[in-house]
Amino acid sequence: MMENKMNGLPILSTLVEFFGIALGPFHQVVLYELDEKNEGKVVQVELGMLTAPELDDPMPKDLTHLLNRKRFKGTDYITGLTAVFGEGRIANMSILYLDRVRPQGKNYLLVLLMDSTEYYRIATQLLHMSNLDEKAKCSLTVEGMPRENVVHIGSILRAKELPNEPAGVHDTALSKIEAVIQEVMGKNAAEQSAFAQEKRMEIVERLYNEGIFNIKGMVRQVASRIFCSDATVYRYLSYIEK
Repeated sequence: MMENKMNGLPILSTLVEFFGIALGPFHQVVLYELDEKNEGKVVQVELGMLTAPELDDPMPKDLTHLLNRKRFKGTDYITGLTAVFGEGRIANMSILYLDRVRPQGKNYLLVLLMDSTEYYRIATQLLHMSNLDEKAKCSLTVEGMPRENVVHIGSILRAKELPNEPAGVHDTALSKIEAVIQEVMGKNAAEQSAFAQEKRMEIVERLYNEGIFNIKGMVRQVASRIFCSDATVYRYLSYIEK
């Protein structure tokens, strides 16, 4: 869900929002405002599903160390970094350093994260499309994420505080999910190929109106049942809430 405090910099804010829309739900786009020590805080978030950053969260210390060690300046850009976050998961990280942005003249850091599973999928797909293995007459595979310049960003992870639901609420919610899916999909409720985007969106909207997503763990339950990722459900919810 989009958040920002960039009203004074509409062009930069629009750029960050564009990245969020263009890159899609398997990404996270976060803009940090930096001080003279390259310490920062979140001022804009687009599709923050991987680490759930919020406005004014501090920038991970590893990023500050990286900026100071490499002495970033101008509009330096680096990619191929490895970000480590919740439960040992990893993501491909790219960062763009923006210094003396007008009119305030402040420095910013734009951080892009791509979930590792999606990163591998795209990289492998591009490898096959290029037909490099045939051209090089050898077997080529996508190796693991680079381990140089590992950035730990777990310090800003948060688990949303949700009250413990009374006994039976979870089972009732699952029954409701199934009932809505049956209403929307009919006899095709078990066919993955029948779940077009508009059908998924309709199911999520109905469940949202029923308050299903106020119950802990229901995003994952719904995503599994309508054959999509958690990130896709979050994207639908962001559209609905807007």
